Amino acid sequence: MLGAAVYRLSSKNTAQIPLVHGRLMHAAFFSLLEGIDPALSAYVHDTQQQKAFTVSELFGLPETARRKTGLLVDSDTQFFWRVTAWNDLLSRSIQAISPGTELRIGSLDLVIQACLLSPEEHREAGFLTEEDLMAACFSVPSVQEITFSFRSPVSFRCFDRDFPWPLPEYIFGSLIDKWAMTNCPLSVDRQTVYALAQNLPPRRWHGQSRTVYLKKDRGTLAFDGEFTYGTDYLSTEEQQLLLLLAQFSVFSGVGRLTGHGLGQTRVRYR
Repeated sequence: MLGAAVYRLSSKNTAQIPLVHGRLMHAAFFSLLEGIDPALSAYVHDTQQQKAFTVSELFGLPETARRKTGLLVDSDTQFFWRVTAWNDLLSRSIQAISPGTELRIGSLDLVIQACLLSPEEHREAGFLTEEDLMAACFSVPSVQEITFSFRSPVSFRCFDRDFPWPLPEYIFGSLIDKWAMTNCPLSVDRQTVYALAQNLPPRRWHGQSRTVYLKKDRGTLAFDGEFTYGTDYLSTEEQQLLLLLAQFSVFSGVGRLTGHGLGQTRVRYR
């Protein structure tokens, strides 16, 4: 099961949090998960090197909250938080979080006002099976190009260094590794996908690389923007396979540190 839940939050006090606060959202998610399923929380935290979930940073805050030193959130302010998962246990867990649940982000106390679980409730929410996603993508007759729009900076590793450039083989290599963690019986050969991705021509792009500080002393090189890759020269089956992985990125994110808010991805195709 693939899932994305959007929670409408309300602040209970006035407090300042860092501009980049994905690390705090990561901790908040584990706090919520521990309250729902302590064994699952411990297993995911202690055992899984790559986590089958993503968290966004808070969004929908008023522009007046943004200061040079951080985000100053007034009490009784409402905003949103998106959490995704791509295995059955975690998908069920993020659906089990209920309104009225309280959480703490640094010194900011929050309460969940509503849990939005369908596209009708919020356009970035929804749950479906891997088979449903496959059926939708494999029914598309032609894919001329795919655009990855990174809603938060995306970062990769090249040997032991950060790599802030979204090469297609890095994007799809990341996605095929995450796909292997799903419960889907469809086996996709990594080398086949990697070879296809290496030859994808870039059509358009805009953005920039920058350093994202998850902590004051921990900077990560990342790319902020979007890339469009041409797929019109591929066979229909190859186009559909890449589209499947691209659409999966809406739930899995792209690259590293997606559990800390990086690599939040939206996809367009034509």
